[in-house]
Amino acid sequence: MKKLTLISLISALTCSSLVHAGGMGEQSGLCCTAFVALEGGYSTASFDNYNFDLVGAPGSISSIKKNQNYAGRLGAGGLAMMDEQFGVTAELGWGYYGKVTLDPNNLDFGELTIQRTLTGFDALLGVAFVQPSYSLFFKAGALMQNMTTTTTATDNFAIVADTISIKTNQTAALPEIKLGGSYNFDNNWGITAAYMLAYGSSSRTHGTFNVNTGETTLYINNVNPTTNTFLLGIQYTV
Repeated sequence: MKKLTLISLISALTCSSLVHAGGMGEQSGLCCTAFVALEGGYSTASFDNYNFDLVGAPGSISSIKKNQNYAGRLGAGGLAMMDEQFGVTAELGWGYYGKVTLDPNNLDFGELTIQRTLTGFDALLGVAFVQPSYSLFFKAGALMQNMTTTTTATDNFAIVADTISIKTNQTAALPEIKLGGSYNFDNNWGITAAYMLAYGSSSRTHGTFNVNTGETTLYINNVNPTTNTFLLGIQYTV
């Protein structure tokens, strides 16, 4: 009789635990979730026109900046809830952040075109405020920004025009923040909006040429630039 009573009590406690465990799982459905997001938008980078002042001769050598500002990014990550409203979120992503072309402005003796393209991988960690139909987040981390530079120079003074083309790649780790939110229109699907800032430098090339003495001063800053990116996207949550 005692054995039957003990078995009955253990069975009751076990069933009760399973019921409560199931209830917790339903209440914290976002406890451990993963997501994939595809984003697109607008990005600007801190590139300045090149400018060379001529001493002893009229005019200057300068460029016109042409921006290709569209951006795209693929990201994946996860969310772990700390309580019913706040969670910790992490994300990895790869993105394309636009292209800038510096074309010569009224350069009679030749051509000097500089084209820079930005891509990169990033890793972010942050916090999220989660509600049934929407969520807000703030993340910080680093962007491994890759800047591809193609420089083409042509000398029109030669009998046959001389052309030199140089292509270089350089990568830098830039501090990055991302803040935004998502609206969930389905159990698994949501629309996202975000702002990303990768903090770098301002790329510029300035110089002075004295045509009488041949004296030249040149300042070149090719450090990876700051980017400001605005993104809209769609997110699938598992």
